[in-house]
Amino acid sequence: MDAVQYVCECRLNNDFFVHGIDEYFDFDGDEAAFVARYGGRAWEHAGRRITSGDVLPEVRAQREARIANFRDAERVAQAIAEEYVPLHPELRAFDERCLDPEFVAVVGRCRALGPGPFSPEVLRAAGFSVVVEAAHEGARPTAGVVALPNVFTAAFRAALVEELIHFAASGLPFTRPNSMNRNGGFLLAELGFGAFLDVLTRDYLAPVCAAAVPDDLGGHALDAHKAFTVAYVADGHPLCGTTLRGDLPRDTKLAVHTDNAEATVNIHLGGVWEGGPLCVYGTGGNPASQSYEAALAAVRQNRDAWQVRVARGGGTAHALGSALFHTGSEFHEAAPLDAGWRLNLILWLQA
Repeated sequence: MDAVQYVCECRLNNDFFVHGIDEYFDFDGDEAAFVARYGGRAWEHAGRRITSGDVLPEVRAQREARIANFRDAERVAQAIAEEYVPLHPELRAFDERCLDPEFVAVVGRCRALGPGPFSPEVLRAAGFSVVVEAAHEGARPTAGVVALPNVFTAAFRAALVEELIHFAASGLPFTRPNSMNRNGGFLLAELGFGAFLDVLTRDYLAPVCAAAVPDDLGGHALDAHKAFTVAYVADGHPLCGTTLRGDLPRDTKLAVHTDNAEATVNIHLGGVWEGGPLCVYGTGGNPASQSYEAALAAVRQNRDAWQVRVARGGGTAHALGSALFHTGSEFHEAAPLDAGWRLNLILWLQA
């Protein structure tokens, strides 16, 4: 008897992204409720007015595709397991030696600290760079953003990038990680890294996030993950030697959004690039007492005042491997690349 797969409704009904107008929508299949929620809104794109009625067919199609993806996930993963010949099969067996020694030391300090929140001074003493200090009062609340120079060793990271480029060249079908990123991104679990990610999340990332960005955890331990790559490429940059495929649209940036996670880890895996900083905006006011749309509107209204630009280092040795940690409720966007390409590993962690 096949095992029953349970999926959180949020994975099926939330966060459908419509390119062009760069907006997220929720849709549970109830078209009347969708019109009631979004019917009063309109957007301008390419010289024409876009209404909720124009958006609904795309959102409906995205939801149907997402449901089909969940139904087909086991079949797609099985096909990859049977047909794909990995370049580095040893990567899928977790070994602590794949982790940077200083990161392992930070994990030990975070285990000793226990769940936060902690002051910036305590986080710095634990080994973090505090990019944005937590601020829970005022017009721009945020749980903060912190960084580490590495999670993985340079050798493991380089081998993983080679593996992902090798899979891209295989031409095998795969599941698109989300509705925003259209090309060059893969679900690591679909490539056989599920058990690896279980250990990485439970034993290493969970204590780090609990100490550094605990606000969305509600006192619970992180024990679930969605790990995927995203690729950005500047206009005119060749696709050879990247994870992108020529038959799909390219992404040069990512619009303002939050993540379907309690904590997010964003690791620079590979590439050589210029520009493309990460812009963070806080939680858009008080998310406990307002809708997502109201919070997003507040971010857009106060974009210049609330924006903090996190430079990405242009693919230098300093930038490659670096990891940013923030809550899923932190509004953020990836600004456009000026040149080159960048590959990031995103881990959405949930309690």
